[in-house]
Parts: sequence; C-alpha cells; structure tokens
Amino acid sequence: YLRDVVKSNVRIGVSAGTTIAGIMHQLRPLGSYNIDVVQMSGDASHQISNCSSVLTIELAKALGGIPHAMHVPLLVHTKVLRDLLLEEPFNKKHFQELEHLDIAIVGLGLLDDLLPGTSDTWYNFVSDKEDLRSKKAVGDICGTFIDYDGNLCDADIQGRTIAIPLENLRKIPHCIAVAYGRKKKYITQAAIKGRYINVLMIDEELACALLEDQE
Repeated sequence: YLRDVVKSNVRIGVSAGTTIAGIMHQLRPLGSYNIDVVQMSGDASHQISNCSSVLTIELAKALGGIPHAMHVPLLVHTKVLRDLLLEEPFNKKHFQELEHLDIAIVGLGLLDDLLPGTSDTWYNFVSDKEDLRSKKAVGDICGTFIDYDGNLCDADIQGRTIAIPLENLRKIPHCIAVAYGRKKKYITQAAIKGRYINVLMIDEELACALLEDQE
C-alpha cells in the first residue's frame, strides 16, 4: 500500500504501538523518494521498545527516510506543564509540521495498554482510568481517548497529553490504522465513527468481529 501512495517529498507520521513495531521488519526502502518521518505523540515510559520516537527512527531507517523525533513525554503532571512544553520553539515547530502530513500510520490502543495497572515511574494511573471509564472511553488513538461513538472523552488526562490533535488526522490524505485481534473491535469502530482514519489494515479475526454487527 505504501508503494502505491508514496510520492516525492512525502511526510509520514507515526504513532506508538506493538502492532506498528511488529511490521517494521517487513518494510523496505520505497525508492528514490524524499521521505520525512515525523513523531506524532510523546513517549510513554513503559513502552520503551514501541514508543513513538523509537518507531519514528526505525520507520525512517526502514524506508530510507529522515526521522523527526521530539523526545517528550506523552503524559505530564499538569496542563500548565504540557502547554509550556508545546511552547518550546523546537516542539512548536514540530507540531506545525504535523499539520502537513501526507500519510499517517497509527495504532488503536486499549485503556489498559496505555495506562497499565502499575508503572515504573512516579505516575499512578488509577484515578485517570476511573475518570476515563466514567466517560465511556473505549481506547485511544495517538494517546487521545475516545468513546464508543468516536467522540473525545472529556477527561482531565486529555489536557496533560502531548500528541497530535485527533482533528488533524481527518485532514491527512492517507491515515492508516493497523490493528489485530477481536479485542480491538470497539476502538476500531470508534475510530471509524469519528472519521479519524480512512485506511484500515487488520487481520481476519478483527475483520470477522467488525462484520458481526452487519449481519
């Protein structure tokens, strides 16, 4: 699919996730194109091997492109701190670049994947998960949580998250979601309902789960 859509001077955004990390070894350079690979969300400390900055560098290496990483956390303690980090000149310019992506590769995450029960950092996710569950959160895209209908959850954690705004995804010509397994049924449906993605790469198990509601 990438070979079909990649043109010269293309900008590819990448989020985090085990599924995206799992396909890296299958990718090959796409030819003599100028490819910029841009990090779309900050890094969660418990996702070191599949965080956005690492995958940005690995994807650029696989496709023969140039990586543009931020090296900022996905979640911070306060909204004030988040806003200050986004005003830092390098980060501000980086987020301006995220407004001009041609392709995005995003994962579809579940609540417990991004916010585990335990963490090796100072942060405790218990209250955040309770808040999100009360708002009917079904999962996240690029670290931002949505409900079953694809609406943004009005939760405190959203204001402390450093990631591309989901409304930006709707403007990207090729926003590719990659996911597998029945457990991703509801977050996939929510991503479609919210019109955040326009290309879906899934396995047979997830496809069958999605088709159940169509019978």
